[in-house]
Amino acid sequence: MILDDEFPRRLAQTRAEKGLSQQELAQVTGIAAAQISRYESGKNVPRPGIVVKLAKALGASMTWLSTGDTPFAKESSTTDITLPTILRLQLEDVAKENGRSLSEEITARLEESFSPGAATEKKISELVSKELLRRLDKIEKERKETFDLQWKAMQAQLERLEKEIAKEKAAKFSKPHNEK
Repeated sequence: MILDDEFPRRLAQTRAEKGLSQQELAQVTGIAAAQISRYESGKNVPRPGIVVKLAKALGASMTWLSTGDTPFAKESSTTDITLPTILRLQLEDVAKENGRSLSEEITARLEESFSPGAATEKKISELVSKELLRRLDKIEKERKETFDLQWKAMQAQLERLEKEIAKEKAAKFSKPHNEK
């Protein structure tokens, strides 16, 4: 992917138009705010997968964000497609949220699905999610085991205390009346 010299300006402008600060965009994308600042100033150039994340978060076309071209502008054509009603309604809702027409939304989604790194980013995200869930399960299991051990220790200590109290009571009541 080749980014033109105007990429930093388009990134900053699109972010501002969406009413997002660099920090807010960082939270949405998982990219450090300082890194976004470097992209906007032109000091650093993002990898393709990062451009996909930024475009998606900003509701912009990856092609437009990268080069300023509209998607498929050079070889644009019209194609009629039939969509299930529920899918069309969902796409229309998302398009409205992103400030796009239905056609622009479909084009942007197709473009993202064919962009280099999109599949890799998704696989990486899925792998990271699975690993995090595995680690959380392990932590939960360790916590449960620790809790169970602590609970058993407390129960044993309580039983010892109850036995000591019972012995003291028995000793106190078994003494002759005049020793009290």
